[in-house]
Amino acid sequence: MEAKNPKRILACMENGRKGGLVTSSRLTPEEIHSRAVKGGQTLQELYSNDYFRHINSQRKQKKGWPPGKLRKALPQTQEKLQRELESGSLSETTGLIFQRMLNTVTT
Repeated sequence: MEAKNPKRILACMENGRKGGLVTSSRLTPEEIHSRAVKGGQTLQELYSNDYFRHINSQRKQKKGWPPGKLRKALPQTQEKLQRELESGSLSETTGLIFQRMLNTVTT
């Protein structure tokens, strides 16, 4: 029987999530691993390896950024990072990372 009420569907999803969290807290990592392996084997028995190969072949492969697009966005990104560094709204670690990024890009 399917639940048609959106509130009921959300409640079911939340209850399922909570149940999964309780189960994972009660089991040891080895038991969780064995359950995951068993689930993967069951899925492999239901659908063959050929099915998953077919699904992966149908997936679109990302070719990366279009030529020239990344370089066009670079000055705006550098300005934004510089403003955030000057305002001091970043944590110290994030500020150091951004500072190094700016130094490597500009040199």
